[in-house]
Amino acid sequence: MEKNYRVHPGTVMKSILISLGKNQNWLAKEMGMNKTVVSNILNGKRNITKTIAISFEKATGYPADKLLKAKVDYDLFYNINNKSVEKAYSFNANYEVPNKNILIAI
Repeated sequence: MEKNYRVHPGTVMKSILISLGKNQNWLAKEMGMNKTVVSNILNGKRNITKTIAISFEKATGYPADKLLKAKVDYDLFYNINNKSVEKAYSFNANYEVPNKNILIAI
């Protein structure tokens, strides 16, 4: 049964930080970013970019591609289903984005 929600990439990032015993101030410093911007990302109020995903990987070791896959999965689900608010669910740090069969028309 497919879940009826997706996890914002900021939730993934927050979980990784917790597992590392780090906080958002540490992350902001490591990534060279404003603390408010980092806070907004971690709280799902701001989206990530590939640059942010790469910086996060350099700071934490969590693969940028997995973070970007979570972003795409989240964006597609909420755009397709016209949902504007993420449901609050617990998150497992071992979150894996389901493998999707994608057909690309060229």
